[in-house]
Amino acid sequence: MKMVIQAVEQLKRLVRIKFLRNMLLIAATAIFTLVLINILFIYPAFTQIIIDATEDEAGKLAAHLQDEHITNKGDLDAANFDDAFDKRTAKLLQAFHLIKIKIFSAPGETLYSTDSADIGKLNEHDYFHEVVAGGDRYTQVVRKNARTAEGQLVTQDVVETYIPIMENGDFIGAFELYYDITDTLNRLDTLNFHSILALILIGGSLFTVVFMVSGRMLDNEEHVRQLSQAVEQNSTGIIIVHLNGVVRYANEKVAQLNGYALTEIIGQPLADYLTYDQASSRAILEAVTAGANWKGECRSKTKTHDWRWEAVSVSPITDASGNVTHVLVTREDISTRKRAEMAVQQQKQYFEALVNNSPIAIVALDENGRINACNPAFEQLFGYSSQEVAGQDLDTLVIPEDLLEEATDYTHQVNEGHVVRITTKRRRRDGSLVDVQVFGVPVIVNDKEVGILALYHDITDHIESQAALEKAKNAAEAANLTKSEFLANMSHEIRTPLNGVIGMTGLLLDTPLTNEQRDFTQTIRSSGDALLTIINDILDFSKIEAGKLDLEEQPFHLRTCVEEALDLLAPKASNKGLELAYIIDKKIPAMVIGDVTRLRQILVNLIGNAVKFTAQGEVVVSIIGQVLDDNEYRLYLAVKDTGIGIPPERMDRLFKSFSQVDASTTRKFGGTGLGLVISKRLAEMMGGTMWVDSVVGEGSTFHFSIRVTAVFNHQQSSIEKDSSKLAGKRLLIVDDNETNRFILERQAQSWEMTTRSTEFGSEALNWLKSGEKFDIIVTDMHMPEMDGLTLAAHIHRIPGYQKTPLIMLTSLGQQVSDSRHTLLDAYLTKPVKPVQLHDTLITVLDKNTRKQAAVATAVSSQFDVQMGKRHPLCILLAEDNLINQKVALRMLERLGYRADVAANGLEVLEALRRQPYDVIFMDVQMPEMDGVETSQQIRQEWSPDQQPQIIAMTAHALKGDREFYMSVGMDNYVSKPVRILELIEALTQCHALGLRTGS
Repeated sequence: MKMVIQAVEQLKRLVRIKFLRNMLLIAATAIFTLVLINILFIYPAFTQIIIDATEDEAGKLAAHLQDEHITNKGDLDAANFDDAFDKRTAKLLQAFHLIKIKIFSAPGETLYSTDSADIGKLNEHDYFHEVVAGGDRYTQVVRKNARTAEGQLVTQDVVETYIPIMENGDFIGAFELYYDITDTLNRLDTLNFHSILALILIGGSLFTVVFMVSGRMLDNEEHVRQLSQAVEQNSTGIIIVHLNGVVRYANEKVAQLNGYALTEIIGQPLADYLTYDQASSRAILEAVTAGANWKGECRSKTKTHDWRWEAVSVSPITDASGNVTHVLVTREDISTRKRAEMAVQQQKQYFEALVNNSPIAIVALDENGRINACNPAFEQLFGYSSQEVAGQDLDTLVIPEDLLEEATDYTHQVNEGHVVRITTKRRRRDGSLVDVQVFGVPVIVNDKEVGILALYHDITDHIESQAALEKAKNAAEAANLTKSEFLANMSHEIRTPLNGVIGMTGLLLDTPLTNEQRDFTQTIRSSGDALLTIINDILDFSKIEAGKLDLEEQPFHLRTCVEEALDLLAPKASNKGLELAYIIDKKIPAMVIGDVTRLRQILVNLIGNAVKFTAQGEVVVSIIGQVLDDNEYRLYLAVKDTGIGIPPERMDRLFKSFSQVDASTTRKFGGTGLGLVISKRLAEMMGGTMWVDSVVGEGSTFHFSIRVTAVFNHQQSSIEKDSSKLAGKRLLIVDDNETNRFILERQAQSWEMTTRSTEFGSEALNWLKSGEKFDIIVTDMHMPEMDGLTLAAHIHRIPGYQKTPLIMLTSLGQQVSDSRHTLLDAYLTKPVKPVQLHDTLITVLDKNTRKQAAVATAVSSQFDVQMGKRHPLCILLAEDNLINQKVALRMLERLGYRADVAANGLEVLEALRRQPYDVIFMDVQMPEMDGVETSQQIRQEWSPDQQPQIIAMTAHALKGDREFYMSVGMDNYVSKPVRILELIEALTQCHALGLRTGS
């Protein structure tokens, strides 16, 4: 404000000096001399001042642009100047009376111009490349012709200034700024004209005085110019208002503040464009009218009706007599500061609301542990008001005496900068204790701890909930125990009669029966097996749900596991005329570590489903692998069928418990709906997952993955040792099934055999008749155009092929007429195992020992009647159920053993006291004395060298049963219904007392 007043006073003083000079120039003698001086010195000096001031302003503006838009942008490039730069330069043109702004690269290419037509043109002027490129400024005044908005041709005086752009001392480009000084020069010309006229009037007699006065006038004009320039460029809006309210002067910042042009402000009443809030507007206008001082912060409305905050000051301007003639109004935009203050205030209010509305009790402490403030939750929790606790020591207020030492230690930890969290008790105002979780947080400002924030969470409900949860947990565990006991009892009660059904039908099927009797017996056996499968599924599902199913980690042959699964389903597939096959990627290790039993269970389940839902075609198992880390493999197994397929809308039901695709599926195909659920859970337990692809009417592919560890130190197989005998041999394969042909070719080629295959017998005969030679021929039995026997007969009629080995592929149960056996050298049952195929190929190719070899298609009896002679044992059967006694005795009898029977534990002890036994098959549940108690009594009463080996025979088959029976003195475990192979394995592990004692 002082600057503005000073500029006004200087203007008045300048007027008085001009008047004095005019008076002194009355003397005519100095007229021509003063005119000449004015022409030669004064006028050029003012012109140069204008040029120099313009050049300085150009330099400052260029420096501003360079700082804002070029520094830190790397090489100067046209891409640096975006739309935002265009908008800013547009404002600069208006603010600094610029006509144009250009920016050049070092070679002189126009990178940017407010006139887009200039961009890309080269600056060919010598002074640009010689002066400006050397780092110096170049300024010149030129006169240009231009047209006004109304189309009139006018002449403009322009100051053209080049400002070099330097980076690390190197010239990288330049600014060119055009300033319009036409009005300034016109005013200077007018002033010069009046000066000359004044000199003529004053006269030459006052030449010396006029010269001194003129010098003083120049100084004042320069000072006024500098002050005016400072006022124009000031960041504060400056207005000079007459006492009548009309604006006499306003700088450019005023126009920027409210969005009005200076022409809309100067000469107009202040109230017409300046709109503040009502109270502020009244106060400002009253101060202006009265010529009084006023200061304040208020909101003003822009031309676009936006509001901004300003700091406004009103001050009077007096003349030489001290009379107020005008009023100076300054306006400073403080919107940013006010927004920041409001944001801080809002943030403060926000955090205060958070603290006050928090359900957590919060208290702020100073560095001495005294309370500064607390929230309503603290008041409610402890019963104190905020006024009561202010300045109090927190420890004295809420900590029980027996916990003071503990609290002091926690406070010390917080003071060291740690966040402390504890669960403890605190004292209320009424003396009662409350369970709380306490958080102690240091409050650090500028790296200095200024206090502590303590938070108390009432956990009374939580503790009560924990107690309730513990009670519920105990109840659930009790219920789970009851459930487990129920499942165990259910398993025993169902397995006990099933043992009789399955065992007796097994024995019955091994006796001579009529076809009708065998059919009836087989139906009973199948029903019993189906019921046992359902029970096993339910028990497995229960184990998985209870998290009590553990997996084994043992080495096993992957190919053997797959073959065993296929063997179990081969009879069913053969009965339906389905092809069974499998493919294992040769890159997968032959032996891996995992749970072979559970993997076989998954495969049997999936293959069984595939066979069940496939009426014709094939079921193929494929395995590929992915190498992980440290001999770890992820195996991807797939079971593909050509069955009925699964509708897309029913896919989500596949892996749900007790669910099948639809109700008709259960009625038509049977099942519990648990098989896939169990299989998927088992796959996940083995580190993988399970999913399915299916097309209705075309078939389904069930995929699953597991994670296993490879075993590479296993012994070389017989296939690997003897495959050299097959190397170079030519093999002809005739089979209508494409998958079978592919598998046979792949297996033979792995033994370095040369193969050729076809699905048509006629094509194979054409090859043979044309003279093509083969060392061995493999053909399928059933083919649509020509069956295998017919093909074999035709082959034997071709000269040179009467002695060529022929191998027939048959499905399980297929019979071949005895009269045709002379045509064939061997039979192989599908699915063909690589070991069987390998050994058969070598056998039939051995010219010296070659003879008719046949692989039986019927399953031989599993009972070994000579086992009792080879491995004699004295056996006692402890079983109270008459049917189970009969089943067990007949099984043992078929193995060549005779056993004594005891109906309960007491009879077992009496029998042992009469004579020694090598083995006791001990039922667990018997009247008077059960199997567990009996076993314990035996271990106590008889010496170790006289104790029999005890094998538990029980319908219990839950997790932990085997371990339990081992822990109570039993040596082995066989679950009911008893399988003959399990029985044989258990007997094989037993030895007579004499052998065990070393006699």
